[in-house]
Amino acid sequence: MHPLRREAVTGSRWRAYIPPSKRDSEDLTRRWNISSCLLPVCDYLADMVAHSGRAELPWERSSLLAYCGLNRIVHPNPYLLSLGMSSQLEGVGSWTSQLELETAEDIGRPTHPHVTMLMQHDCNGREDTILYGELASLVSAMHARANQFMVEKEEMERVFDMGIGAYSDKPRIFSRETRFPVLQISFLGPQHARVLYACMDRGHIVIRQSKLYSFERDDEAPLDLFIRILASKPLPKQL
Repeated sequence: MHPLRREAVTGSRWRAYIPPSKRDSEDLTRRWNISSCLLPVCDYLADMVAHSGRAELPWERSSLLAYCGLNRIVHPNPYLLSLGMSSQLEGVGSWTSQLELETAEDIGRPTHPHVTMLMQHDCNGREDTILYGELASLVSAMHARANQFMVEKEEMERVFDMGIGAYSDKPRIFSRETRFPVLQISFLGPQHARVLYACMDRGHIVIRQSKLYSFERDDEAPLDLFIRILASKPLPKQL
């Protein structure tokens, strides 16, 4: 992988997190809710992989996503017809998909069932636990991929206009897949992140998760590690 220059992204870096006990009167005027702390970090990470015009990459593929053969999952991709990747629940909080990626051909059809998600969860997390939003978004992504039907690129817009019922007779694009892997970069309060991996295994959902990593200070955060994970793609089956 080519080394990444953080200065290549023109957007501002995120602010250092200050615990409530150490905030002075000036800090109290700032917004310190979880969303305000996490959104700049998520935006910066997304910009690092999607930003074009990188001198360290070949000009014809000047974003890291393009260089790695990854595409953003955006409207009118039929994968997005399924719900649950972004939602909220009283007493639980909200979770928001900031970026979803897949490997795809030029015609828009995904080449692998794998999905990578950059998620923001507006609640605090703890070690050795999983948030409701983390579980819900992982399962929703797996369900969306399992039920994604095969349509041509020029048909995708009509799918959203006519509704999923009009295309219920279409074959599923990954009808022979049994695992439906999902990789999630999960940002959660107060200003931390971890990595989760979920897949099906003989009828059971298996979820692995990393430890929590601090993004409270941008000069100490493991940004390169998370960029590499976010920009990773499936290995060839023969490996």
